[in-house]
Amino acid sequence: MRQFTSREEQLLKTLTNVAEANARAYLQELHGEGIIAKIISGTRSYEEQDRLYAQGRTAPGNIVTKARGGFSNHNFGIAWDIGVFDDDGNYLTGAEHYTRAGIIAEEMGLIWGGRWKSFPDASHIECRTDPPGLTLSQMRERVKSGAGFGVQAVRSR
Repeated sequence: MRQFTSREEQLLKTLTNVAEANARAYLQELHGEGIIAKIISGTRSYEEQDRLYAQGRTAPGNIVTKARGGFSNHNFGIAWDIGVFDDDGNYLTGAEHYTRAGIIAEEMGLIWGGRWKSFPDASHIECRTDPPGLTLSQMRERVKSGAGFGVQAVRSR
């Protein structure tokens, strides 16, 4: 069984309870498939998301997201990013290194950002909402009103 680093544990704890369990199960599946992957981002505040959105626009760096604060599932604790590494611990950046990990996510019932048409994000994984198919607008409203929403548990492969 794979052990998580202290940084990974901190990131996993930022997710909702069900999303955390889903992320742990997913990362264990990758480990079992021989894919060296770590969680590198979890829940973000709206401010953190806005800082990432500014990159490549009004701040130095490359554009890394098309989502402002409140428009990313990272803001709701149901999304995380992974990094894939080689046997020597080198971080792999090419999308081709994430394809198998993305397919495994989909087989488990998760959503893989590598399939997105307008801004593919091969390192992004997220849970499906419960009730299914909530829009970001509906999620923001539910959080604001205190109603909240659930997350679907992943299925075994």
